[in-house]
Amino acid sequence: MNAPTPVRQLTIFGTTEPARDKSADRITPFGPGYPARPGSGPPGEVCGNCVHLMRLHFKRGRSRVVFKCDRVEGWEHNNRLTDIRRSSPACMGFERPADYAIKDESHEPKS
Repeated sequence: MNAPTPVRQLTIFGTTEPARDKSADRITPFGPGYPARPGSGPPGEVCGNCVHLMRLHFKRGRSRVVFKCDRVEGWEHNNRLTDIRRSSPACMGFERPADYAIKDESHEPKS
């Protein structure tokens, strides 16, 4: 069985060189609006339950409501790159609000 030949590309100078791996050019799955990778926080929590979630209403041009994280610098700009989703898994900067009620899932009879 023959070994696969490496892929080469032609340069503008007429020489060939090994093809560059373009997997490093891919965009990260989370934008710069998150302080850390979504999913790195407590399991089962989402950004919508975090004390750092902010709901902003921008009225320039077309008015829209966006969600930002106050742990990230530059959140005050009307820039879609710093928007976050409330349904994203929580990051390691997740903090519960003080009045967050945890449901009692136990089925023991109360005395």
